Amino acid sequence: MIMSSSDKNDLMKQAEEHAATQLEKIKQDRAERTKRLQRTGIILIIAAVLLIFTAVTVLHL
Repeated sequence: MIMSSSDKNDLMKQAEEHAATQLEKIKQDRAERTKRLQRTGIILIIAAVLLIFTAVTVLHL
C-alpha cells in the first residue's frame, strides 16, 4: 500500500496529537498520585503522634 505525502502528514499529525494527549494524561495521573501519597503521609504522621500521645498517657496512669 502506497501512501501519499498528505496521508503520511495527516497520520503523523494524528500520532503527535495522540502522544500529546497521552503525555498530558500521564502527567495528571502522576500529580494525583503524588497528592494522594502526601495526604497518606500526613495521615500516618498524625496517627503516629496520636498513638504516642495515647501510649504516654496510659503509661502515666
